[in-house]
Amino acid sequence: MEEDLIEEIDDLERSSRLIDATFNSAMLSLRARCLIDPEAAAIETWESAVNALQMGSALFAVAGAGEGTVECRINHKLRTIPAPGCRLVAGEGAWLTSFWLALICRDQPRLTQLSQIPLEQLRSPQALADEYLHHWIDTLQTWWLRGPGLADKLIATIE
Repeated sequence: MEEDLIEEIDDLERSSRLIDATFNSAMLSLRARCLIDPEAAAIETWESAVNALQMGSALFAVAGAGEGTVECRINHKLRTIPAPGCRLVAGEGAWLTSFWLALICRDQPRLTQLSQIPLEQLRSPQALADEYLHHWIDTLQTWWLRGPGLADKLIATIE
C-alpha cells in the first residue's frame, strides 16, 4: 500500500489532477498504520501521519494557486506540482482532516497556513456540506489565529 502511495505522490509532479485522490490514499495509509500500531509508537506511523499532513497541505496549496507550479515538501522531498489552471475545490472535510493532522503533528506553520484560507475557498457549489461545518472551520481558524469573536462563532456552530 505504501509503495503505491509513493508512486501516486511521485506522479503529482507530472499532473495534479488526482491530488485529492492522493490525499485520500495518504489518509488510508495512515489509517492502516494506526490499525497495525494503535499506540502510534512506531516511526512508520509518525511518517505516515506526516505524509498525510503534507498531502493535505499540498492539496490546499494547489487548490489556491491559479496557474504555474507550487513547491511542496512531501515524503522527504521538495516537489514541484503543477497548478491545474482552474480552481480546484478542496472542501470542508479535507480542511478539517488537514487541520487535525497539523494539530497531532504539532505543525504550527501549517496550522497558520490552513487558518488563513478564506472560508469561501472551501465551499463547493456541488457539495452538500452542513452549514455547521462552515461555522466550525470559522471557529477553529479564529481560535488558532487568536481572532476576535471566538465565543460568538462557537455559539453559531452549536446553534
